[in-house]
Amino acid sequence: MPDESGSHLGAYLALIRDECGFEKSWAYRGQSLASWRLLPAIARHEPKVDPKGKEVEAFKELRLRLPSVYSGSPLDNWDLLALIQHHGAPTRLLDWTRSPLIALWFAVSGRVRQHDGGDATVWACSTATGDYVTEVERSSSDPFNIERTKFFESPYFDRRLAAQQGLFSIHRYWEDGSRVVPFDGVSGFKERLRRVLIPPHIFHSLIQELDHAGINAATIFPDLSGLCRHLAIQHSLAPRVISGYVVASIEHRVSALGSQVES
Repeated sequence: MPDESGSHLGAYLALIRDECGFEKSWAYRGQSLASWRLLPAIARHEPKVDPKGKEVEAFKELRLRLPSVYSGSPLDNWDLLALIQHHGAPTRLLDWTRSPLIALWFAVSGRVRQHDGGDATVWACSTATGDYVTEVERSSSDPFNIERTKFFESPYFDRRLAAQQGLFSIHRYWEDGSRVVPFDGVSGFKERLRRVLIPPHIFHSLIQELDHAGINAATIFPDLSGLCRHLAIQHSLAPRVISGYVVASIEHRVSALGSQVES
């Protein structure tokens, strides 16, 4: 329900405050459908194909071709993965943000013209120091051979990464290398996950409120494509009536994931 001032964005932030306390240790991710698992793009479309071999093969080719399209500072494999993730390449990285508002925008902006398909969701995960890839791990190991799913922060060398206050989870594969382990199936993380469910008929109003708060495609993607996307959204909105939200721990919402959570 809206808060006392009538702001539905305010109601969302009140839920985040109650669940997360606006602590900087929380990471957020918005998804257009609540039924989606927390899987990186490389694992979403062809689950029976060996993604690890294809991933390494594509990355090697990228290294060969990179000088023709990138003239910035040299990047190690970790930072290069972060860069190409933010430019649409399917990798083992999953995008997160430090901002609950940016996560909300990603949850609702992808379906501003769709009024069915179920709730969107904003995931929130409490993190601790041991959840992050360390500098020692970065210098001594390869991102394609990690043994544990962790969070990974890259320097803000890219305008999009900086604007989105971005960080990543980097996902390990099952021991046989056949599949990426979903974040909501990782022991140690799944117990700390929380989510806000957002019904589709409120998306338009939330997009408007977020825009008034300075969260839109032009600020999240600070380039020409982002500006064009913002204008396209801005000029196609219609007001909608807003209802309520639900906050639940992952333990109480396993059925919404579409499959059993693994340990």
